[in-house]
Amino acid sequence: SVMGFFSPTVGVALSDDEFWRTTNGGLSWTETGSQYTGYKSNIGLFVLNETTAFACSDNDRFMKTVDAGATWTSSVTGFGLDWSTLHFFDANNGIMAGAETFVENGQVVAKRYMLKTTNGGNSWAKWYDLPVAVTKMRFVSSTEGYIIGTTGLLMKTTDGGATWQEIESLITQPLKNIFIFGDDIILTGDGMSIARTSTISPVASFLLPVSTFCQGHTVVAINES
Repeated sequence: SVMGFFSPTVGVALSDDEFWRTTNGGLSWTETGSQYTGYKSNIGLFVLNETTAFACSDNDRFMKTVDAGATWTSSVTGFGLDWSTLHFFDANNGIMAGAETFVENGQVVAKRYMLKTTNGGNSWAKWYDLPVAVTKMRFVSSTEGYIIGTTGLLMKTTDGGATWQEIESLITQPLKNIFIFGDDIILTGDGMSIARTSTISPVASFLLPVSTFCQGHTVVAINES
């Protein structure tokens, strides 16, 4: 599930096949129609400004709102991938990453690439081939951005996504989130792994002795670092 805000009071939350909206800073939420149901594991959301946001999901779905999440339109790209993350530089120009794995003639085939649109998602073109499935995309300017993915993938672009350079993250687990604070980047992934670019090494390695269910409102994590 993902959440984004258009203003301090108006925001949306997307989870599975449900779209929710708040107009009072999250004190209460109402369900809104998405014109599409059947989401699976991937949901990506990017809020551009106070009225416009874009979303993507499994089954080749791309969604858009121009009224701060009150209504959404849904379309397919035609490329047939499960889309996980996207970024828009303005109302027209954006990029989106996804992947699909299937069996063809007894062989496992993987498609992993990035698409580009120049008309607000009305049409898409193949933009860049990716080495593994991507989970998150973050841009800090119109040219500098980062993507993370499975097998600890960390890549950087300095030309708005036209080309990407792989950076060693020292994490082999799938990465799930990226936090950028100036030149300092913190990565989090499966296995409770955390890495930080300022040290170029894991800063913590946690082991959960039991399943991560809240039992008695307490979860114990053992720091093995």
